[in-house]
Amino acid sequence: ERRLAEVSERFSLHEFLDQVAEGYSHGMRQRVVLAAAVLHAPRLLIVDEPLVGLDPRHIRVVLDLLREVARGGGAVLMSTHTMATVEDVANSVTVMDHGRMLASGTVAEVAGDRGLESRFFELTEGKRSAAGDR
Repeated sequence: ERRLAEVSERFSLHEFLDQVAEGYSHGMRQRVVLAAAVLHAPRLLIVDEPLVGLDPRHIRVVLDLLREVARGGGAVLMSTHTMATVEDVANSVTVMDHGRMLASGTVAEVAGDRGLESRFFELTEGKRSAAGDR
């Protein structure tokens, strides 16, 4: 119960614990899912676009949480289209397009001197051009 109180407080859910989630906004549902994912302090956390629908305060809460999991020896596997988030929190990155790995390494290795977002577009758009613009 102590852990539930900590997590619900962190995600601003404590006053909603006795309510049915059906009427929650997208952002509130996202917070519930993330809180449930970390409730038992997993060593591996897999998240898909974890910041979508969140307000700025809870974006910070989630990013801080992802960093804490990694600092505590856990691993975070995150799928996102937001390169600024990757640059901010990731140790390593894999750029994928239609299920194919195009580049993998540290953020600095993949980004090179162009920055991660520019490199992402270079990799994904170059592949499409070579494939005849699927």
